[in-house]
Amino acid sequence: MTTARREALAIAISTLVGAVLRLWSFGRLGLSHFDEGIYAIAGLWSSDPAGLASLDPKVIPYYAPPGFPILVGIGYLILPWGISDLSAIFVAELCAIATIPVVGWLGRRTFGPGAGAAASALATWSGQHVAFARMAMTDAPFLLAWLVALGLGGRFLERPTIGRAIALGVSVGVAMNLKYNGWLAGVIVAVAAMFGTGKGRGRTLGLLGIAAAVAIVSYLPWFLFVERHDGYRALLRHQRSYAGGLSTWLPHLLAQLDQSVALSGGWTWVAIGWALACSTAMATTVGRVPPGAVVSLARSRGRIALFETAAMALWPAFLWWTCLFWVVSGRCAGPFRRLLAVAWVVLSILTPFYHPYARLWLPVLAAGWIIAGGIIAAEMKGEPGLTGEGKRMGRLRTALFVAAAVACLLTLVSRIRTIQHRPGPPGSGWAFVEPQPRPGLLRPTDGLRVAVTTRLVPRLRGDKVDSLVVLARPSALFYLASTWDRPSRRLPDFETVFRLNDDSRWALLDVALLAQEASLANAEDPARAVSDRLARQGWVERLRLKAPAALPTVLDIELGNPSLRRSQAEPTDLFLYERARGNPRR
Repeated sequence: MTTARREALAIAISTLVGAVLRLWSFGRLGLSHFDEGIYAIAGLWSSDPAGLASLDPKVIPYYAPPGFPILVGIGYLILPWGISDLSAIFVAELCAIATIPVVGWLGRRTFGPGAGAAASALATWSGQHVAFARMAMTDAPFLLAWLVALGLGGRFLERPTIGRAIALGVSVGVAMNLKYNGWLAGVIVAVAAMFGTGKGRGRTLGLLGIAAAVAIVSYLPWFLFVERHDGYRALLRHQRSYAGGLSTWLPHLLAQLDQSVALSGGWTWVAIGWALACSTAMATTVGRVPPGAVVSLARSRGRIALFETAAMALWPAFLWWTCLFWVVSGRCAGPFRRLLAVAWVVLSILTPFYHPYARLWLPVLAAGWIIAGGIIAAEMKGEPGLTGEGKRMGRLRTALFVAAAVACLLTLVSRIRTIQHRPGPPGSGWAFVEPQPRPGLLRPTDGLRVAVTTRLVPRLRGDKVDSLVVLARPSALFYLASTWDRPSRRLPDFETVFRLNDDSRWALLDVALLAQEASLANAEDPARAVSDRLARQGWVERLRLKAPAALPTVLDIELGNPSLRRSQAEPTDLFLYERARGNPRR
């Protein structure tokens, strides 16, 4: 079997394993994030006579372009689950699974034999990708579109033609219709083209103009839709409200790296992924080595593989630092390598300027899979992995290994105990506290669906509740609307509860939203603070709903209010309150 066929087989196996991981306990998946409910509700356009015109111009534009809601609506029409959370999630699952062979293709095209198998193995066992693949959000589809645009951009830079320019423009347009930062794919290709050399640079830039025109035409319908309603300027103002300045860049970068580690799945996931990447890279390139040298090669490269596996397992953020060393080393010759280096640098610089949501780090992470796959393949083949020949190679590699050893040591120390400062009486000082455990990557995420459909709705029917006011995530509203036929009214904020008339007796409140309220942002226990305020108004807690959420949801909630990690309530609890008749409002 040729090396190409072995690598194709390795990528196919990685894709199959990746599908199993991402679809694990599929029937127990559900909506838990704020945005998931928005997209699930937006997908109902497929059952509305007005079609796509029924998209809410006051809501959807501020979350994302229409690409993912369109896919969700199509999923409602053709998937066996119909209009349900599973249909919305399955759309993201399919895109996530398709991403694995695309990563393999990019790895091989960029770095040659072995790199595709290694990159696809890293993608398969990426805890971050698995976590977001199991959610009805734009991130998995966008990553697929972004990587396809990157691959088509590399092909265009190799041989610029009108056909390849049009294909690049369409792919960038698709990315733009999935996320507002999709245009960066086109900018990255343009920057890589300007760094290139050759007589045809002027022609290349001219063809890039054609690609840009195609991308703009692809995005124009959505631009006009937004412009006809609130206007695109209002949308840009909203997006800029999430952007920070130079003072926030480093804290945001560190937060992104920390969240990347939290979503990595722990040392077991990382060790499996890195070990398989090393072994598949060697297995798919062994045919390029004389048969008599196979054993000696395995021994000499096995030590490198063991060290790299240990480093990645103990410190998942080591992947980002590895990519930094590769870029600094200057091993970026060729269109695909140059494009990949530009993509990693541009995204690593720009992403921390935005609010540090963990999902925004996925494109940086994907570029890291491909770069690491190339380094692993070079190491397994006995080629220079990080830089060129000579002393420079030895110095950079030594510096990298020393940095990895120090990072591993610091990580081990920090994992033993976490030191936190607890405010309290004088003399309380610093206290050693264990880190709070978080949900696992493959843990069921249907807690909100179970809580609403099996506990909340039966309770509402049993108490003959005629109407309900709600301050909860859109995901809860999606489940409530699908199982309860009584009217419910969504509240804009917590303070509105105190201005309700006496006819509004029942309220459903969500800790995840309450913690974001300005009046509760500094509360040590937001749920307790809410309960105390409502008690003074005559409200009584009737039901507490435990709704375990996906890990990315928990991280986003904690990002908005870190005190929730010390709260007595889980960050995804829901509370049902009743106000007794005749109780005066004070």
